[in-house]
Amino acid sequence: MKHLLLILLFIPFISIGQDITYEDLMSVKDGRQFQRLLIERNYERYDYDNEEYINYGYDLSIKDGKNWIRKGGYLSLTNDTIFGFPTTFNIGLNFFEEEDYNRIYDVAKKELKFQDVFNGMAFYSKEDGTLVGFTKQGTSHIINLLRFKKEEE
Repeated sequence: MKHLLLILLFIPFISIGQDITYEDLMSVKDGRQFQRLLIERNYERYDYDNEEYINYGYDLSIKDGKNWIRKGGYLSLTNDTIFGFPTTFNIGLNFFEEEDYNRIYDVAKKELKFQDVFNGMAFYSKEDGTLVGFTKQGTSHIINLLRFKKEEE
């Protein structure tokens, strides 16, 4: 009986470790580190033919020849300019459960400075050139993180 109680107490902590937090997201400095974060959280890469994004999914399954995920992450391979400014990288998270999204958004609203709303996405910034956008589209809750190149003096 003691062993059963220990197992039941341990199970919730296993799932907590797989969640991506605000701190995890803001600590990402490049695409390679982002991919490592997703892999460590048991996301798996899919859609290898996509030339614009590297895509990862959590709880990935294939139904009717299409990829289905419970959570997703992507890394843009085309880091040119966004809003007319050059970026170092562009990453995103896609959650279908509002709780995952709110866990990051609630902290971001306290820690970051609100900038503007553009195309239905609320943007917040950090002084280091980081811009984070939040939006809900249908059943998807989307977070985009952009890091802009610093101006050379």
